[in-house]
Amino acid sequence: MTIPEFEEFESNDKLLDQIASLQKKLEKERDRTDALLQMMVRTIRDVQPPTPWPVPPIKNDTRRAGAETAIVLASDWQLSKITPDYNTKVGRKRIRLFGDKISGITNIQRADHPVKNCRLYLAGDILEGEEIFPGQMHLIDAGLYEQVLHHAPRAICDLIYSLLNTFEKVHVVGVIGNHGRVGGRSSRLHDPRTNADRMAYKVAQYMLMGDPDYGLTEIGKSNRVTWSIPGDLEEIPDRYWFAVDYIGDWGFLMAHGDQIRGGFGGFPFYGYAKKAWGWIDSIPQPWDYLLTGHWHQPTSLTLNQRQVRINGSTESRNSYAQENLAAVGTPTQWLAYCHPKNGITAEYWVDLSDGRTPQKRRPTDLWPNTKDTQ
Repeated sequence: MTIPEFEEFESNDKLLDQIASLQKKLEKERDRTDALLQMMVRTIRDVQPPTPWPVPPIKNDTRRAGAETAIVLASDWQLSKITPDYNTKVGRKRIRLFGDKISGITNIQRADHPVKNCRLYLAGDILEGEEIFPGQMHLIDAGLYEQVLHHAPRAICDLIYSLLNTFEKVHVVGVIGNHGRVGGRSSRLHDPRTNADRMAYKVAQYMLMGDPDYGLTEIGKSNRVTWSIPGDLEEIPDRYWFAVDYIGDWGFLMAHGDQIRGGFGGFPFYGYAKKAWGWIDSIPQPWDYLLTGHWHQPTSLTLNQRQVRINGSTESRNSYAQENLAAVGTPTQWLAYCHPKNGITAEYWVDLSDGRTPQKRRPTDLWPNTKDTQ
């Protein structure tokens, strides 16, 4: 047997010293890790579990005669769009204001008759989208991912929860808008059901209600909110661009309004008449009211025996509309009350601006015989 040289013994001693040193460091690291884990465990135990989304109490109204249903038409929120005075934060603030004003106006109606239930009609363009028009990427404050999974569903849930504080039951119907289109110029290659508005509606439904397969939220268990999203689970590929809903004897046809082309000077009154009269026979469900958005100009039309309402938008200062259409809309959404036999008995264009002011007057000396009455 060969005896190792002195140098080899010296080398082994150094190696043993290094191993001992590493073992000491490892023991210190284990102690530190154990302490950290214990601290995390104590922290988790101290934190209270998240409070489930509470179910607002139902306002007890025993009256039955003359009961009406509120109709909330919500569209063209364009969340994540940027204009000189509009963005996601401003949009969500105005939507919360809409909920507050719905409550106040409903209390006025209830002074005369019960209003227990509400229909929330989501008529599209709830979000701004991406690649809808050239240069849009410079005019949004969030991408489509955030719009679909965060901003739009949270705003929808905000409004529904506000409505639950005012009404016993809320039925939600959602149709798609043109800003829900995905894929830019290649969008024609997608499944026709693919639309970001529809996705946001479904995300909002899961957020508020939960899922039957994985557990319902308290609101989901309460059965106070119901949903109808055309194209949600249908197997036949189609755009499912419209919906018809009934309140008593009255039918409400909903579409976003991008199906209607502009008319004289960009105002599509002739286009609405042409489409509406065509839809009377081409859509199998009978309807009395046509509710749309898209044009951002609060408008009421009467077409013989049928009524048309074109919703406003929550946005303001649209530079494109100002330049090309000479149109600047006031942030507005539509609210109405429907009797099951008599139809719409009252309607409101709900102003969501920060405060409107009269147009600047000319000097009063131009009208020497005119005096202010107040």
